[in-house]
Order: sequence, then C-alpha cells, then structure tokens
Amino acid sequence: MLTPDGERLLGAVQQGLELIAAAAAQVREDTFSSSLSVSAPPAFASQWLVPRLPRFLDLFPDLTYSLIPTSGNSLKDLPRVDASIVFNSAQFPGMRVEALTQLDMFPVCAPNSVLGTAPMAPEDLRRVTLIHEDQGEIWARWFAAVGADQTEPRRNIFVSGTQAALALAVAGVGYAIDDGIMGAKALADRSLVRPFGQRTFAFGSYSIVTPPLERVTPAALAFTDWVRQEISETIRVRSS
Repeated sequence: MLTPDGERLLGAVQQGLELIAAAAAQVREDTFSSSLSVSAPPAFASQWLVPRLPRFLDLFPDLTYSLIPTSGNSLKDLPRVDASIVFNSAQFPGMRVEALTQLDMFPVCAPNSVLGTAPMAPEDLRRVTLIHEDQGEIWARWFAAVGADQTEPRRNIFVSGTQAALALAVAGVGYAIDDGIMGAKALADRSLVRPFGQRTFAFGSYSIVTPPLERVTPAALAFTDWVRQEISETIRVRSS
C-alpha cells in the first residue's frame, strides 16, 4: 500500500509516461508522413532496389520518397540526400558508413548456353561469346582467381554497365559476370545459371552512407534497416 506521498508520485510518474508515449507516437507519425531522399548507383537502383521498393513504401504509406541515381565515390560527389547506397568506396569522412554486403563475382549465362554438363572448364570459354561491362578487366580477374590462363573467346561484346551485360546473357547472347545481387532475380527464376559452379572472386562491397547518428533522420534509419534485411534475404535465396 502506498502512502499519500507515494500515490501522488505514482500519479505524476504515470502522467509522465503517458506524455512520453504520446510524444513518441507523434514523432513516428511525423517521421513517416514526411520525406526520405535516397541515392544509389543506376544499375543497383533499377535491377535490385526498385523491384523491392514497394515493400518499403507499403510500410510507410504517407512517406514522400525520392530516388536519385548517382555513381559518386566520395562525399563531394554525392547529392544532398538522407541516405546513399555506394559501391566499393569509403571516402566519406564524418559520415556513418555501414557495410551491406561483400560481393563475389562469377560467370553467368542462360541455361541453354551451357556447353555440355556444368560445371564447365575455363578453357571452354574459347567457344563462346564473352560479354564485358568494362574493357575486359573483370573477366581477367576471374581467370586469375580460378588459376586459369585467359582464353580468347569466339567473340567479345562490350556494353555499358552490368544491367546491359546481364540482359544480353539472359537473352542467350553470351556469358557475363554477375555479383549475385544484381542478377539475383534472374538466378532465382533460373533465367541465368552459374556454368562454373562456385568459382568466384571477391570484388568490393555495397555500403550505405548516412549522416552521423545525431543528425540522421528516423526515416533514413528505417530505410537502412530495411535494405539490410532485404540484402540478407537476397543472399539467403541465392544460396538455397
């Protein structure tokens, strides 16, 4: 049993807790009825982020969302946004940088492009078309990683970016290099397969950049947490 002083104190404490709860609810409402701006590399945005984005928007139906394609590799190159997804870069002094996933690169092709029975051997690539999203460096790194001499293919095709390279691979034009994130959907529905099994090489990472905790918005924190969970699910499905 409380004394009269104790009862008065309990009443004040209860009233304070109710005010805190009401204030927290108002903060949540204000936070997710405001806005969130995000930048991301164009290929990552179109191939991975946008197909999954409706799930995030459904969580916060009153949120105004802006997505800005960018390939910035340092703080001065990034637009002024609440959160930035970046590839293989950490030049962001004073910002909060959180690694999302390390990337493993590997060849992919359409199922009907596999020669014989997988896994193929590196020397089999002399009979196929190699699709490059650069001037050949990524394929050269794969040959070196698997300890094989680089083979001159039947034909080389050079395109601008991972998205175009993977689209050509899906169409059966040739063999491209994927990081398991960009081509996750195509691998899951078997529009693309891995003709060399688990032969991979490490190639950078994706990270998310936000202001320090004292300045980051709750919406940006929620987005960061959601992206982290979605990438974990992508990796899980890819590995299953």
